[in-house]
Parts: sequence; structure tokens; C-alpha cells
Amino acid sequence: MRHSLLAAHDVGTNGDKCVICDERGVVLGSSYYQYAVDYPKPSWAEQRPELWWRAICSTTKSLLKKLRISGNEISALSFSAQMAGMLPVDKNGRPLRACMIWLDGRSVDEADWILRRIDRNHIYDTSGCVLTAKDVLPKILWLKRHESRVYSRAHKFLDVKDFIEFLLTGEYVTDYSCASYTSLFDIRRRVWSEEIAACIDLSTDKLSMPVPSTEVVGEISTGASKEIGIAAGTPVVAGGGDDMLASIGAGAVDVGECHLCLGTSGWVGVNLDHVVLDPSMRYVTLCHVIPSQWMIYAGMDCAGASLNWFEKALGSPEVDAPTARNQPYRVLDSLASSVGPGSEGLLFLPYLIGERSPIMNTRTRGAFIGLSTRHTKAHLVRAILEGVALNLAWIVESIEESGVPVRPLRAIGGGSISDIWLQIIANATNLVVSRVTKPREAGTIGAAIVAAVGVKVLKDFQQTKRFVHIEKDFRPEPSQVRLYQNLLPLFRAAYQNLVDVLSDLYKMS
Repeated sequence: MRHSLLAAHDVGTNGDKCVICDERGVVLGSSYYQYAVDYPKPSWAEQRPELWWRAICSTTKSLLKKLRISGNEISALSFSAQMAGMLPVDKNGRPLRACMIWLDGRSVDEADWILRRIDRNHIYDTSGCVLTAKDVLPKILWLKRHESRVYSRAHKFLDVKDFIEFLLTGEYVTDYSCASYTSLFDIRRRVWSEEIAACIDLSTDKLSMPVPSTEVVGEISTGASKEIGIAAGTPVVAGGGDDMLASIGAGAVDVGECHLCLGTSGWVGVNLDHVVLDPSMRYVTLCHVIPSQWMIYAGMDCAGASLNWFEKALGSPEVDAPTARNQPYRVLDSLASSVGPGSEGLLFLPYLIGERSPIMNTRTRGAFIGLSTRHTKAHLVRAILEGVALNLAWIVESIEESGVPVRPLRAIGGGSISDIWLQIIANATNLVVSRVTKPREAGTIGAAIVAAVGVKVLKDFQQTKRFVHIEKDFRPEPSQVRLYQNLLPLFRAAYQNLVDVLSDLYKMS
């Protein structure tokens, strides 16, 4: 007898991953579909929503075929997805333009205008968000100012997951975790903040209805069933933002447990049983997908993206070689391993598209500092790994300064397959870093678990522990810890002394 089967998607920045697993935590298979981000102008980042739908239908159908599973055998479907997207749709749910995704930082003037009308501290205290140009609220205002015809036709403003679930069920819903990353949501009351929305004359009727992540939001329609390959009537569970679903997929479900993600972006997450805010506003606090929990989310925009930039901008024939295309991290690991800790006096600031934590500065940019003729490509790679690790150490320090202890980090994401990177992070943070099994599939596994809880296949999130196991621990090495403790003040000083220069260069871009 076949166990209950669950389908889940992780709709990321660069592609969609689908997994099918059973309630015992056995992943039967996965499928991936890559798509692009459009960068029409500096600081702009958009995606065409039809790409998400095409990817979801393709990965689902191909995986069902590969596993020889009928769409009728799927008990429930749910989603993990990128957050902070802004997609206007008309009364029929048709997109009116491309989605401004989380990377989009064009709304600098709009964010400044909002903060002249409503106090930044009040927005933070209500929503848990530190308002920046990359948030949904200023993106909506940008649309109102610059594309007024589109704004006037907009029936709803949707996040990525909202749009997908509308196509599946015909319902406009979002979950608490995604809602709380808009700067428009009251994270204590778990409702839209009418007061914050009013600062740009926005009716909250134009936003999706917020629901718990485990709620069944509808059933797959007949039309959607033909496209996705799963039977009509199959329950769709709300799911959540990729940050929170990653926590579930990392097995970090108890209050106080922590996880680290090394994907395109990177972050440290800490589970809370009450709202904790930072007086210096160096991180955000969001609603978790786990009922009655919140999560500190301290995110950096360019973790793996820093390495991706290096490969594209500076060229990396070692990675492009036919024998290396399926294992680029192994090649980069080899390069970085040939250089000693500290990269012989070379620092890298990983702020290529601005930063969120711990500096919250859309206008800053990245830099190599200390370059000399002795530095090679290997030094640059090592410095990138160390720059991300030092920023994560700064993040951990910021969280602990606000009174929240950071425990061993459960590591997930594509970057976590790099042994040397995780060891550098363990040394820089002075924390044990534990890579979980199937780290690249943490988001989809988290979404599958939410689906299982939503349709009562699993009793609660505590049963997650049987889904997720530790593959390898990386423990701090005392001599290396001392070196990185000496580097961290230099890293902070490098940013602080260059902040005005980097801001001026941003204005010229």
C-alpha cells in the first residue's frame, strides 16, 4: 500500500523546484526548471509571472511521469516562494505588468517619501520590517507615481505565491509569513495595518486575504488540473515564504532553534515565541509558518549571488570546463583552499545590490579592499567566501546584542554543499554549523511538511524531526576563530569608512 503523497514547490529567484515525498519524510524525487530575472535598468529586477506557471506545470508533470505516479495519488500541494514581490493584476487576475521581485530597489525616492510621512520606528514596531526601497509598500507607491494607468487598473497587488495559488484555486490569499514581509502587516494581530496602508492612500481590499500557512485555501480547479497534472479537487495548502519554509526544511522547529541559508541570498533565522525587535533595526521579525511563532530574519542579498557574479563578470574557465559544469562549488572550493585564511590581506564587501542585514542600506555597493599584485583569482574566490562569512558573523553579533542567543546553525541551500565555506562560517561566527541532508531541497521539504500538517497527514511540526537529519557538523577551530575575530572589526570599519563613497558611486550607476 502506497503512503500518502505530497507535492511541493520552491518558487525561487532563479527557478522552481518540485519534490514529491510521503508522510514518512522519504523524498521520492525532484525536478527543476530554471528561468531568468530581467534587469531592464540599474536597480530594477523583474520576472514575468508566466515563467513561474510554466515552471510549476513542467516540473510537476515531468516528476509525476518520472516516478510513474498518477496525479490522483497526490494528497495535497503547497508552496515555498520568494517574498516581497509586487505584481498588479486586473479583475480577472491577469497580470498588468511584470512582477517587481525582492531584488528590485528602484523605489528609493518612494521609501524616503513614506518615511517623511510615517515614522520608521512605528513601521518597525508594527510590521517588524525596516522599510527599504525593496519592500512592497514603496513598490506600490512607485507604480502609482510612474505607471498610473496600470495602478488605476489594478484589482489586487499579489506576491509570487499569491498569484500561483490564484491560478490553481481562483482565490486571492496569502499566508501570514509572506504578508509580514510587506511592511503593511501587523505581526502581533496578524492583520493588514490600515494605518500604514493609509500613508499612501492604499485600500487593504487590494491585498490578498491573510491566512495561516497550514490552511487549505482551495482546491485545484479543472482548468488548472489539465495544466499541472494533479487531479482537480486536490487541496492546496497556503504554504509560506522561503525563509520560514527553509526553517522547517532544516528541522529547526522549536523555539530558539536557528538555521542558516546559503542560496542566491543568505540569512540567519531564529525561532521565537514572542516578538523581539532590535532597537538598532538591524534585522526584521516576521510571522513564522508555525502557529504562535515568529522568526528573526537577518538576511543578506548577495551570498551565492556574489559567487555567481564572480563567474559571470570575471570569467572562470575552471568552472566552465565540461568536467566541472555539474560541480562548480567543488572547483571554487579547490581555488579557495589554495589560499590561507584572511586571503593575504584581501577583504570583500558582499553588497553588490545593497544590503539588508545588518546595515539596511539600499544605496551601498560592494568592494574588494586591499588588492595587490600578489592576489590571484583564488584569492578573490576565498575573499568572497570570507566576506559573506564575516557579514554573517556581524549579523549573529547583532542578534545576540538584542538579547537573543544564537545556537548552532542548521545549514541549507546550494552554497551549503561547500565544505570550505561552511568551515569558514563556523570559524567566523564561532558556532557549530550543521549541514542537513538534502540541503538544496529544504524549501520544498518544508512546504511538503506544511501541506502534510494542513491536511492532517502529520499531527504537528514536531514530527518534522523524522524528515530532517544532520549530514555533517563543522566545528569552530580556535586558531581560525581568533583570526576572524580580528578581521571582523576591519570588515565593519571598511564599510563604515566607505559608506559615503559607495553611496555616491551608487548614484552614478
